Amino acid sequence: MDQPEISTFVVKSLPRGAVLEDGQVLEIEVHGDGAAALRLRFSPEMLDLFLTRAGDLWARALAKEADDSGRIQVRAREVEAASAAAPLGGGKVILALKPKGAAASHYAMDPETAASLRPLLRKAEEAARSGAATPSG
Repeated sequence: MDQPEISTFVVKSLPRGAVLEDGQVLEIEVHGDGAAALRLRFSPEMLDLFLTRAGDLWARALAKEADDSGRIQVRAREVEAASAAAPLGGGKVILALKPKGAAASHYAMDPETAASLRPLLRKAEEAARSGAATPSG
């Protein structure tokens, strides 16, 4: 099967997004140079895949940027609220992080992963309060 011709579109702004009435189609409008614009429509599953791949690419790009000391620079979104809960039936810990000006993202992890995160968070919190740095990873 022949591959479709691919053209490059440089996104300059994301003026709006919407969830259509049926809730099964999500739409994002993107603008490029001049009058160029696209309206992208995703199913919830396809948008999740798109965001996962974009996040992976963003992380790889950040990993290539190092300061003079060789440390990797990380651009982190500031979170204004965080919570954790277990779903009905247990088995997972759900961590919710709400960045400023955005909807919360939810992450499911097994209890062992949650337990391993507890001392790391405590150590990072103490370092942040003292002005020190802790290794990430």
